[in-house]
Amino acid sequence: MRITTPPTEKPPCVIAIVEDEPEIRALVARFLESHGFVVWTADSAESFYRELVGRHTDLVVVDLGLPGEDGLSLIAHLHANGEHAIVALTARGTPDDQSIGLDAGADYYFVKPVDPQLLISGINAVLRRRSGFIIPPADDGTGTWLLVQEEGTLVTPNGLSLSLTSREVLLLECLMGHEHAVISKGQLLELFKQGNDEGDFNRIEALISRLRGKVMSASGLRLPVRSVYGQGLSFVGHGMVK
Repeated sequence: MRITTPPTEKPPCVIAIVEDEPEIRALVARFLESHGFVVWTADSAESFYRELVGRHTDLVVVDLGLPGEDGLSLIAHLHANGEHAIVALTARGTPDDQSIGLDAGADYYFVKPVDPQLLISGINAVLRRRSGFIIPPADDGTGTWLLVQEEGTLVTPNGLSLSLTSREVLLLECLMGHEHAVISKGQLLELFKQGNDEGDFNRIEALISRLRGKVMSASGLRLPVRSVYGQGLSFVGHGMVK
């Protein structure tokens, strides 16, 4: 009788955050944990080195403006070691700063304040280039989408809350309030108090295109809004407005 060994489950990705500002450190940690990562933190390069001895770590998020040994030196050390993916998160935003950070060994370079969704996208992109990690899976987008008008947020089926502009809220309120119905070009132009030529409707299509990109970048889900050629737009998922 052949005995088969079940496949070994890959461990979750462990991320260390090296950041001396307590509020930023806690905020980034909570956000990454909410996306399924295991997170630990340090407030300096020195404390990071001490903790690293006893902690398995896959990716390190590094602030450049650290007390004591600075972030560039830490990035260079990690890069020389070659065991960890590295993401720089810093207020130093000039092109020269970015070049220096990337040359030191950072896989990605983000300038504060960074959109948290872009940070997640960058981290996932780095992890996809490495094997052995579990990247929290994205929902397929078939669950319920919730538009919270007063807060100006869209809650995705996988539980992510996205901040929306007033125009994005207005558009989704209209589409989600009539799901699976086609909202005509004329209705949409009237909604946004636009004219009636093709260029005016193109601005609405550009708005929904940017919104699709925002949702995909943040959550990995496709916003279920379909463009119906020559007619208008339709929300083809399950949505709630409150």
